[in-house]
Amino acid sequence: MLLRYLKCLWQLPGKASRHFLSMGLGIEKRAVRLHPYWNPHLEASKSAQRKWLQSAAGNEVAVLGAGRLMDVDTAALAAKFATLWFVDADPLAAVYWRKCAVPLRWDVCDVSGVIKDWVRRVETTGGGWKQVLNQVRTLPRPAGVAFTPIADGIVSLNLLSQIPIVWQELLEQHLNNRFGVAFVKKQEQHWMDAMIPGARWLVEEHLKTLARTGARNILLIADLNYAYYRNAPSMPLEGATAPLAWDSGEWSASVAGVKFEVADSLFGVRLDDGEMFRQWMPGYEMDWRQIWLWHISPLGLEYKKRGTVHRVGAFALRKKATGGA
Repeated sequence: MLLRYLKCLWQLPGKASRHFLSMGLGIEKRAVRLHPYWNPHLEASKSAQRKWLQSAAGNEVAVLGAGRLMDVDTAALAAKFATLWFVDADPLAAVYWRKCAVPLRWDVCDVSGVIKDWVRRVETTGGGWKQVLNQVRTLPRPAGVAFTPIADGIVSLNLLSQIPIVWQELLEQHLNNRFGVAFVKKQEQHWMDAMIPGARWLVEEHLKTLARTGARNILLIADLNYAYYRNAPSMPLEGATAPLAWDSGEWSASVAGVKFEVADSLFGVRLDDGEMFRQWMPGYEMDWRQIWLWHISPLGLEYKKRGTVHRVGAFALRKKATGGA
């Protein structure tokens, strides 16, 4: 796999494509190393798919963010849909897809349709810091250019929060190379303020794209927010309960002395607010939703001073009948 990765890296044009490749490899390595912590989340994602399939079926289902299939219940999907359609930006994901003994097609692409163009525009912007940030603020946001599969069912799988994160990481990488790491870190609030409107637009546009597919059934699984925690005992490699909990709409520490801070995964878009879906996906109604915690980065195993817990939601959406309210 390493030789295949290096060959693919050499052949890929553009920073965005190489970044998607590196992300895929990084996710695979973390999933293996942190299996006791990641497995409950991966199984929860598959369980949500099986529940969704109780009322979803048809000729074809598109899985956006299929990746290396760690969180895809391929067998369950194939039992209800005649063809599986895998979509991901990781060029090496197709190596895993080819192993599936089911009717299959795939596309390797950035589903947003704009990130490569945004990177190119920023990289070719002349001038200094202010000029670059002004370009970031005013990047074109064309509606309707995202990858829009037409299928009976759509699964957006742990993808929604990753789209803006890719943009944020690529932008920070460029700024570091151009202006220096120390300067960029000192100016973090300024460049983040310039980046955030575009990041939120990427989230909103993905929801609108899901609605434009016209699929009868949609399953959206996505990070909602996350919490960094400190002052906790280091986690053992074999797994342990996270020192944070989510109850009655609030994060709390389940271990005495633990400090934490909460961040928004979706830049202000709240999927647990029903009004949000009515705003961006007016042709759909929600059948059910499930929420769980994912101890994605245990303290001491990835970082010495902090750990991270994500709150993940699965939302089953059904297209309204013609003429429905």
